[in-house]
Amino acid sequence: MRGTNSIGFGLVLILLLGATGIGAHQEELIIRQQTGRGIVSQSPVPAKGDTIYYTGFEPGDPVGVNVDYASGSPDQWHLTTEMLYHGTTSWITAPVDSYFCHVGDDASGYSDGNEIGYQVQFDLTGYSDAEMYYLSAMQAYEHPTNADVFDKFVVWAQYEGMGDSWLNIDPGEGYAWGGDWGAYWYEPEGGIISLADLAGNPGVVIEFWFLSDSGSPEGFGVAIDEILVTGTPATGVHEYGDEITVPQGYRLDPPYPNPFNACANIRYQLPREAPVRIEIYNLRGQLVRILVDGLLPAGEHIASWNGTDRDGRMTASGLYLCRLRAEGLSLCQKMLLLR
Repeated sequence: MRGTNSIGFGLVLILLLGATGIGAHQEELIIRQQTGRGIVSQSPVPAKGDTIYYTGFEPGDPVGVNVDYASGSPDQWHLTTEMLYHGTTSWITAPVDSYFCHVGDDASGYSDGNEIGYQVQFDLTGYSDAEMYYLSAMQAYEHPTNADVFDKFVVWAQYEGMGDSWLNIDPGEGYAWGGDWGAYWYEPEGGIISLADLAGNPGVVIEFWFLSDSGSPEGFGVAIDEILVTGTPATGVHEYGDEITVPQGYRLDPPYPNPFNACANIRYQLPREAPVRIEIYNLRGQLVRILVDGLLPAGEHIASWNGTDRDGRMTASGLYLCRLRAEGLSLCQKMLLLR
């Protein structure tokens, strides 16, 4: 059973709302560590498109919920204004304004035995693309010789209907952040994290997840700040840069049958002649197959997928995403393959 609790301003309020969705994120993860020098402070990044969600953890900002996968994690995500960089007498403060969100005791650091997430939720219905920016800091245990022993930080994402499946959006599939990054805050690699595979869907959840299972907690743990999600509405652009509304009439129907075994049919509609691309992705965000890629006339069309990848190999049972792209618009449907 997963306990959840909302994070109030300056303290944690335990609500114990019971089971909510998935189990713990237990899988093999490879360590990654931030390279180069981070930042001591950072001005907020200007929004690109519509601002969908923002919190700097200041008074009046939206707050998320704690999720305790261990049903008794010794630490919780909480709001604070400073944390001690262990091994020194230096206190790390917020990169912007006064408050940030932190796992562990601000003075003595974090404990072993944590598996906790901090979740924020928003809606990406009506958006063809979305991006996320945030700042993070980390000081945690990393074994000097055994790369499999380290405390882990990952940003996961899912949308309504994905069930027990999550996407690893930072640092990426198969990896987890670990180690001591120094007394600095870091932006995402490349400046932003793409949420394109979540666009167009309701009930999007972003989870900042921390696991301390090394047996040797060391440091202040993990902290986050300045979470900003922006989105591009379903619009197109003239070649001269003037924004226009994408024509009404694009449609991507649910695949049928669904679930399917041998073959699924995908019906879609175009309001006029347009270049169209229909792709199949797995829940790791990896491209599995391109079904359609070319200029098509207006009207109804049907594509089919027989459950094979680009090399003709049979894919595994599971949930897949069918995405139609045309004139800057992106539509998505879920499909379940059962062998």
